[in-house]
Amino acid sequence: MNRTLSCCLLSMVLGFLTPAFTPAGELPSTPILNILPLPRHISLHQGRLTIDGNFRFSLSGYREPRLLRCADRFLRRLERKTGIPFASQPILDPGQADFEIHCDAYESRIQTVRDDESYRLKVTSRKAQLSAPTPLGVIRGLETFLQLVDLDGRSFFVP
Repeated sequence: MNRTLSCCLLSMVLGFLTPAFTPAGELPSTPILNILPLPRHISLHQGRLTIDGNFRFSLSGYREPRLLRCADRFLRRLERKTGIPFASQPILDPGQADFEIHCDAYESRIQTVRDDESYRLKVTSRKAQLSAPTPLGVIRGLETFLQLVDLDGRSFFVP
């Protein structure tokens, strides 16, 4: 009985540890991002968006009070994470924004399991763009953006 239990425990431990190791000199094919839930598709490229005191955002497309409150909460959380104060009002010209947020359409006020939560987040070294078909998708995309904010020896950034 003890031998069976020992073999079972050993196989469980090895099963958990095996994926963590890669052959010498090899890097995992997909960099590890600390985001949950994991998006269906991730494509990482060179460059990163630096977040500093000049960081500005714009809202375009469909607007409602919930989206404005969500954008304000997003900035407050970004301030707490970085320690950098940001302007709380969206700028009118998306071309001048570091982060463009676009919502396509209205959704019902009562959330259902069929609501579209999808979004597309594109980050380059010049700007980030979040587009979603519904306000719920914008909310999910803003959360992902916050989770991607990181710090190295020089600055805060989003990969």
